[in-house]
Amino acid sequence: MGNMFNSDSGFSKIMNKIADWFILNILWIFFSIPIVTIGATTTALYSVNLKIINNEKGNLIKTFFKSFKENFKKSTIIWLIILIISIVLGVNLVFWLKCGLSLSYFALPFIFFSLLIFLLVTPYIFPILTKTKCSILNTFKYCFVISLKNLPYSLLITLFGASILFATFYFPIIFLFMLLLGIAVHSYMVSRIFLIVFNKDINLFNKIIS
Repeated sequence: MGNMFNSDSGFSKIMNKIADWFILNILWIFFSIPIVTIGATTTALYSVNLKIINNEKGNLIKTFFKSFKENFKKSTIIWLIILIISIVLGVNLVFWLKCGLSLSYFALPFIFFSLLIFLLVTPYIFPILTKTKCSILNTFKYCFVISLKNLPYSLLITLFGASILFATFYFPIIFLFMLLLGIAVHSYMVSRIFLIVFNKDINLFNKIIS
């Protein structure tokens, strides 16, 4: 029993990771309240989780705020772009689904295709901001290329995120989990997949950002 609470035991490592996720979750929720800061907080969240995966965490809170400060401007601009695109796609989708015009048969396939590309690309954006200081255009370009080049992983991330979103709205226990740990855990899982894709295509990354 004593070995279970040893700092090097598997149980202690799991509990430490859960504690880290809890702190990260609280930080993300609190500093995302202004809405406009969601991009910077999300980048900071990925920055810490990527360091946790690589055993480079250091001081969790300091790492979070360091990334938040360093990436604030670019992350905020990108977040606002993502938000605008989301609103445009959402409004168009609702309009063409409800308008009853024959033109919707042509418009809807284009909107669904655009929405799919958008959902495949966006999960890579904030993790990649932790890896590079390249321009916003090159950030989007790189994420677009790797999302299509690694389509199975991209679909996995998208379906994983959509499933969590659906469950959060329909199951109170999942909603509670997301408030306490879920956002940080989701970021951790996506970070693991992102690193597989990033390390596999490191030459592509260097080519696009150069």
